[in-house]
Amino acid sequence: MAWGITAVFSVSFQCPSPRRWDVINEKCINIQSMKTYNAVMNILTDAALLIIPSIIILSVQASSEVRMKILVGFLFRGFVIIATIIQIIYIQHLVIDGYFIHNVWQVVIWNEVVQTASIMTACIPFLKPFLLSLESGFLRADDMNRRTAVGIGSENISSGWALRYIKMRS
Repeated sequence: MAWGITAVFSVSFQCPSPRRWDVINEKCINIQSMKTYNAVMNILTDAALLIIPSIIILSVQASSEVRMKILVGFLFRGFVIIATIIQIIYIQHLVIDGYFIHNVWQVVIWNEVVQTASIMTACIPFLKPFLLSLESGFLRADDMNRRTAVGIGSENISSGWALRYIKMRS
């Protein structure tokens, strides 16, 4: 929580008023230090999100196969840590001068990669229940029975296709 508050305030007040977003100005705080601090805190948070569930899952009384399946879902947070380390490398090579826009694009791209990887890895443990909850009907043999019972496939009944399908199943 404190990390988030300090990150918001450091970005909000990085330059003096009235031009708070003029980072090329010499009076601003060190942008590289601020972004490196945010990235390091992101690494520590992701490491905690990787280590704490791992400790809990390893002590659960379940088969080793089930524990490993669950653990792999949390171990994907390692990709976020790797992306953040690459982001820190680009932050250290950032040159703040008159061509700041031409220099900052790699940092911005890696910031987006880190955010996307973080969101995707947070969703991985919920992916299997989500996919199982989808009932598309493509994997069910009784889909035609369900559709004709509701009346959705009534145009196929007149051609006899649905009846032949049902007879094949019986």
